[in-house]
Amino acid sequence: MNRTMQHYEANHFVCYLKNLFGEDITRDLINRFHIGTSKRWNGATVFWQVDHERNIRQAKVMLYNPHTGRRIKNDQHPKPGTAKIYFAGKHILRQSGNQDPNLQQCLFGAHQLTTASDKPIAIVESEKTAILMTVIAPTHIWLATGGTNGCKWSSVDVCGILAEREVILYPDLGCYELWQDKSKLLQALTHSTKISDLLEQHATENDKKNGLDVADYFIRRDADYGWALSERDYPYFWDK
Repeated sequence: MNRTMQHYEANHFVCYLKNLFGEDITRDLINRFHIGTSKRWNGATVFWQVDHERNIRQAKVMLYNPHTGRRIKNDQHPKPGTAKIYFAGKHILRQSGNQDPNLQQCLFGAHQLTTASDKPIAIVESEKTAILMTVIAPTHIWLATGGTNGCKWSSVDVCGILAEREVILYPDLGCYELWQDKSKLLQALTHSTKISDLLEQHATENDKKNGLDVADYFIRRDADYGWALSERDYPYFWDK
């Protein structure tokens, strides 16, 4: 993991964060979430899944547009026709000498739970969203499932670490009912679990078509720069 935490000048996602929040906040986010750089594709990012006991579970490699922050999924990808997400955990962990690695995925950002036991927890789908929302709404610990079903986040093996915590779910547009159904175990396990329907209430038809998430509503407020703006129209990172 430490060897991937370099070459940020070539990391498209990190370049996007710098444009959005500046050098200091980006450096903090890199260290907080162990954001790495991969050689698999030029500019690719590694999102390390580190559990609450600080064990590495998986390494997820993806490629982003450095200007828009959007994940590259289509024929603009360097290797069209191949998988746009690469799970490198088995290869990397075995290279490091661990011949029997535990590759059961965990919530992205789970390692934060041991250092902020009093904060409520917010769960989103994408790693990018969890990282952005950590700056935009730092009153919560932001975790990501890594996909609609992602790390099998509704199973007790994964969500058991959330026992007795306050949790709020922020599903992407179009996933509210699915997440409502998947949250039943969480509701029984946690101190309280709520599902935000804020996006469902305020989304336009085009928003729903594009499957926007909670971070998209902050970032899109400035089309030229993409800064996350406060209600008073200045960038959130000024408060930092």
